[in-house]
Amino acid sequence: MKAYCVYPDVNPNVQGCVLIYAPTRNDAKYLGFKLGPWFGSEYIDFRAIRKPDFDQYYEIGKTLIETNDELPEGVEFFSDVLV
Repeated sequence: MKAYCVYPDVNPNVQGCVLIYAPTRNDAKYLGFKLGPWFGSEYIDFRAIRKPDFDQYYEIGKTLIETNDELPEGVEFFSDVLV
């Protein structure tokens, strides 16, 4: 599985982002919308940026990483919603 930073709109600093493990970018966008904190909202434009440094932290059955607590100690991934 490949790691993707998924977020709505243009800037992840505004609405936050999540780390998604998926085989393709489109799958990551879909899973980010369905599993992320934006489910049920009216977002229609999601972005997915490849994060190959996080591929090594994939665990079978774990698709969504929402907080840094879910990663090994010392590894950080921005995921907080600022607004």
